[in-house]
Amino acid sequence: MGLLSLINDLYLYIAARELKLHPLIPMVMYASLPQGGLILSARTLSNSIEAILVSFFLLLIQSTKITSHRSFLIFLQTFILALGFFLRPTFILFVFWPSLLQIHHMVTTYKLKHFAQYVLIGIAGLLLSCYSLVRIDSNYYMKKWVMAPINFLAYNWEPKNLAQHGIHPRYLHLIVNLPLLILNPVAFLYLLQRPTKATFHLLCSVLVPLAALSLFQHQESRFLLPIVPQLCLILSQNWQKSRSRSAFVTIWIVYSLVHFLFWGYLHQGGLLKMAQLIHSNPSECRDFHFWKTYMMPRFLLDNVSVHDLGGIPSDQLYLKFNESGSKCVNLIGPCLFADAFGMEVARASGHVWTEDFKEVWDNFSLSVFDMCWKRINL
Repeated sequence: MGLLSLINDLYLYIAARELKLHPLIPMVMYASLPQGGLILSARTLSNSIEAILVSFFLLLIQSTKITSHRSFLIFLQTFILALGFFLRPTFILFVFWPSLLQIHHMVTTYKLKHFAQYVLIGIAGLLLSCYSLVRIDSNYYMKKWVMAPINFLAYNWEPKNLAQHGIHPRYLHLIVNLPLLILNPVAFLYLLQRPTKATFHLLCSVLVPLAALSLFQHQESRFLLPIVPQLCLILSQNWQKSRSRSAFVTIWIVYSLVHFLFWGYLHQGGLLKMAQLIHSNPSECRDFHFWKTYMMPRFLLDNVSVHDLGGIPSDQLYLKFNESGSKCVNLIGPCLFADAFGMEVARASGHVWTEDFKEVWDNFSLSVFDMCWKRINL
């Protein structure tokens, strides 16, 4: 992933030169962002891969303008379009505006015969790519037809499905997640400056997916990762015109360090400690329930049954435990809420925590970022 993320840097370099910016400015901005090159782009999140594919797609758009091998590049572009769409259908939103600009450029630049040729190549490439991806998914899941985009859209269209992951106000992307991506309020103010002709289309490439994703009520900042390179380009353009560069740089560095510490270490850091603790305390109770936390990677847990309880109400925990059919279960959750959900579960189940894990619980509650583990006999 680290090597693949360099595609984002390559896109920034080429786009910056086209905008007559010093390439190092947006590249350093992106590299210093925890939500960019510093942390998330090197992690195997589907959103990080989506961001890389968006950058690759934009690079192909630039390449079709300056090369004679347009037929091959357009075919490759349709493959990336299909791959991104099958990975996350939101991919279409991030490339929508640049694609419109490309079509406009082709219509106004090429002869009708050549334009029709490129359209046919694009349609053929798109159909072939989609069919190949459907066959790959179908063979993997051993079903007749598996269409990942349809399943994705059908799942996310149901409010009850989104409610399992959290319902957010529709303004969360704009008010919280977008400022979080660029770290600090000073940088956010830079985005509010009047766009130049050069940055207008970049701004549209940001606002179109932002507006579309805001229609859905489950909103996380990682959903906006593909627009981070464009944000860095806009900030770079406005930064070059600013008179308060030193203040911007100082605040940027401080926020980067704080967010690097949080997102790079403290956030989910307790899960790795928990994996070590589970392996060092083997027992016959092999039924693990994760509550109010991210799921631990399953490959870290050998020969155990793993359940994701999400953020269900505490009075439903005992029902979930009984559904497992086990005589005992292991409940794992944030230590920050240890006392609260410990007492609630004890009341709901009619059982108290087993004493052999009470010491582990007490000793493991080292910080608000740690995870806690309790065993319940049913």
